[in-house]
Amino acid sequence: MRQKWLVVVVVASLALNLAVVASFLFLRLREPGHGRHRPVPGLGPEEVRGLRRLRKEFHPRMDSLRGRALDARTALMRYAGDVNPDPRVIDSLLGEIGRAEAGMNRLAFEHARRIVEQLPPEARDTFLRRLEEHRGRCMIPGRMMRRMHQMNPPPDGEIPPEDTNP
Repeated sequence: MRQKWLVVVVVASLALNLAVVASFLFLRLREPGHGRHRPVPGLGPEEVRGLRRLRKEFHPRMDSLRGRALDARTALMRYAGDVNPDPRVIDSLLGEIGRAEAGMNRLAFEHARRIVEQLPPEARDTFLRRLEEHRGRCMIPGRMMRRMHQMNPPPDGEIPPEDTNP
């Protein structure tokens, strides 16, 4: 029995180590430009530094807004199981979610404008095209739920989510 557990632990350890090494090698050996932030052609070192500075300013502000929205959603879901939830609390949480999402949209727009202002004219089209491609891949929660229901339709008698954001 003891040997059996030892074999299980050794095999699990080897599998974990193999996964870590494979992940490291994948991240280090993949082709440049296939990561999250692909370089825009025609940028010099000064422009790249300026864009990195903008990104460092952007992410903490966006993370703060995302955290506010997530906290409000988490609190809202706690009320989903209550028999008699307080409508004022629910409205307040929904308002907080809306304000946080509006802030995220405003911040993303302002960030994109600041980037475009720093790019040379020949790089702006590439950036805007990539921005549009990225927007198409991002799924907002409502769209994600609709796509999940399209892949796995709800059982008979259940109501699918409304299509409010086509």
